[in-house]
Amino acid sequence: MGTNDSGGTLPVLPGFNCTGTDCDGTFKGNLQALIDTLLTSPFSAVQQVYVALVPPIFNIDGTPNASRNLIVQDYNRVVRGVDGSDNADVNPLTGHLIGPDFFEFFLGSGENRSSLFDDTLHPNSFGHYIIAYLWHVSLTGDPTIPFFISGLTPLNYKQNLLSVGNQYYIDEQFELTTIPAMLAGGIWIMTSNIDRFNADPTFLSFSVDRDIKVYVAYASSSTLPTWLDPSSSSFIDTGEVITTSNGSYSVYSQDYVGSALIEFGGNMSSGGTGASNYIIIVKEN
Repeated sequence: MGTNDSGGTLPVLPGFNCTGTDCDGTFKGNLQALIDTLLTSPFSAVQQVYVALVPPIFNIDGTPNASRNLIVQDYNRVVRGVDGSDNADVNPLTGHLIGPDFFEFFLGSGENRSSLFDDTLHPNSFGHYIIAYLWHVSLTGDPTIPFFISGLTPLNYKQNLLSVGNQYYIDEQFELTTIPAMLAGGIWIMTSNIDRFNADPTFLSFSVDRDIKVYVAYASSSTLPTWLDPSSSSFIDTGEVITTSNGSYSVYSQDYVGSALIEFGGNMSSGGTGASNYIIIVKEN
């Protein structure tokens, strides 16, 4: 409820301040019916219902979907029982406690976290992993959530948890066939293979808040760009190789200490000749 309700030519009305039968068919009316059902037989063992705030919706390029998010924010006012000016709903939703604020996490605090979405509506595997932690935070008060990267650009790129058999580009069906053990548990930055011709000196960037090791996997038997070549940069050749259904990628690594903005050039910047776009894996040290 909420995400899908906001779509179509006639989105579901939020129902803020509605009363009685005027709530029928609204987001509030539907959600209240669900809560009431969960608190009555045959669900008598249910002690408390928590309702999370609806996550945002993004466009295919990773930018927020402004029109649908206005509707989603109205749905979230129904869940909270107050509007943006803290004016109370005259007939508020009842029988629930407020769970995690997915809208704030994925789009609030001045940061766009569409990199944790698989498409415009659905979080990817890493996004769902973090959602589980956000529920844990909400239910227990334990503030721990997994490490993830911030401010990833290009905005349509993704960060994800990948394993053998997974697609590693956002725009190709190529799959990972072998992964070195040292990359286990790392965050994969899924680039776009159509960007393999990019020669910008500062093409990809992201931020971290702790010590990390960055691995860059570059098409094997290619000339490395200067920013990645161990003879002209701080990267080292690990001697490891990632194999895929589209060939192999040699793996290079570099340590970064403390909070940092990390920037890399394009696949063909400063002399690079890789026939496929590079891949990045980030691990916490």
